[in-house]
Amino acid sequence: MKKHISYILVFFQLFFMGFWNGTYHAPMAYSSFGWEVINFDAQDVNADGNENTGEPNNGNSISVWQEIIQSATGSQIDPAKQPIYLTGGISDRYPWIQFDWVDDMLEVFDTTDINLSPTYSEKSFGIVIETGTDIHSLQTIYEQWDHEKWYGFQISNWHLYGWVWNTIDWSPSDQRKIIDYGAITTNTDYFITFIHDTTQVHGYLDGNHITTLTGADIQTIHGICQLDTAFGCSVYSTGWTIGVWATQNNTLNLETGFTLNTFQWNYFEGTIGEINQWNNALDTIQVANLHGYYLSKWRDNTAPVFHSFTPQNDTISPIWDISLTVSYSDEVWGSGVDTNTGNIILQKWNSVASDWWSDISGTSVTSSNITTNTGSFDISWLDYGRYRATVSISDIAENTWTQEIEFYIDEVEFMVSTGSLNIGSLESGIADFSDEIQVTVRTIGAPFQVDLVKNTDLLSWTQEISSWNGWSGYGYESTPYNGIITSFDTWATIGTQTKNLNTNGQKNTYNYQLQIGALVEAQQAAGDYSGNIDFNIQFNY
Repeated sequence: MKKHISYILVFFQLFFMGFWNGTYHAPMAYSSFGWEVINFDAQDVNADGNENTGEPNNGNSISVWQEIIQSATGSQIDPAKQPIYLTGGISDRYPWIQFDWVDDMLEVFDTTDINLSPTYSEKSFGIVIETGTDIHSLQTIYEQWDHEKWYGFQISNWHLYGWVWNTIDWSPSDQRKIIDYGAITTNTDYFITFIHDTTQVHGYLDGNHITTLTGADIQTIHGICQLDTAFGCSVYSTGWTIGVWATQNNTLNLETGFTLNTFQWNYFEGTIGEINQWNNALDTIQVANLHGYYLSKWRDNTAPVFHSFTPQNDTISPIWDISLTVSYSDEVWGSGVDTNTGNIILQKWNSVASDWWSDISGTSVTSSNITTNTGSFDISWLDYGRYRATVSISDIAENTWTQEIEFYIDEVEFMVSTGSLNIGSLESGIADFSDEIQVTVRTIGAPFQVDLVKNTDLLSWTQEISSWNGWSGYGYESTPYNGIITSFDTWATIGTQTKNLNTNGQKNTYNYQLQIGALVEAQQAAGDYSGNIDFNIQFNY
């Protein structure tokens, strides 16, 4: 008698797990370090407290730039010499004030704390500028003078300078201290920090310490203002005023000491974002905080922030088309993601050489879509194995974020050794078993469960052999064999496996052995019985 057990069902159950959500990292908020006496900010030209709101229109001339700490105000002495207001400065971020090198300038009205009082012995400056196309000609960025203390910032012969002349606190042999900030380039933004305490002068450029000056050895650079009795070193000959971005003088070439024989305005060509001034010396921590504030506010030098990848790292997916998605954001003060960027490199692991194959994105990435917050890449034609995707996203300021993800593509193999079994010649009261059934599962590492599922009883005309009830019926046994029949009245699990990732991208092989057995009563011994069983296999991805 042949008993036919032939029907096989393979069932896949797919699960994709959740993803991690990242957090935003806000930049340092600006805070005063005490004794601040000037904060000119191009974001708030009219000093009404509403940055970027109610300001001049883009390209309009400005006649007044109000200082928002004290009562001083910057204004034109000549309406024709007006800089213009730009809504987009470096990286098209925030408003700047542009000076044209031809005639644009501003004067800052004095106050006691800013320029006229001899009671303060320390001073700190922070200035944000962007150079123009000319950095060779003599150009004054800022100066202030009160006959006892004089401060200035200058471009000359491709270098940037800052200086102080202190006739009240320092000895006659050590009254002038000049910092050469070094060579600069055209159309480039710079964060200038200049600090003096009672004895020393410290210079920082873009947060980097340039030098600390002490003693008379710095007198080797000559040509500082000669205190002309008629015109002095300031914008006017009539008082102790503060010149912003232009100054009238005849001896102001710091690098060469060359005396100019005619009066020149030495106009600045470039843009200004902010000027800060304190009547105390900032310490190194405050300098670092100030630089962080300038970076966050005026220059986008941080890449977009990664939040999540789908699929996650080490995810196993079945062998069909997948969509790789990534979420990100540019930080609160960022310039924004450039949606014209978005690059992916896709590689497969070479298990023989233990290395990555060359990029296959050209043939496997069928489409991509980049938005300001998400990027998606549709991927096709992947066979099983280990893969690495490297995704790069840039912002408008050309800061690039790069993230890698490794994932696995699985091609499951499920094999049963035979589809037709002979339980044998059934005899009353004697258990008989079929030939061994070999069940093989191959996977890169997905967890799974293999079940033997009863479909029908064994039937032969009116005779029926039901599931094993403990003394008769049919069932199965698995290795190690001991001749004992086990029931699968509904189903029985013959194999389970937890996630076991093969990092070489190859398949793990799992083998399970079983045989079908029956023990019948006398009236069931005769007949040609047949029936079906199912093998269900569930994979969790």
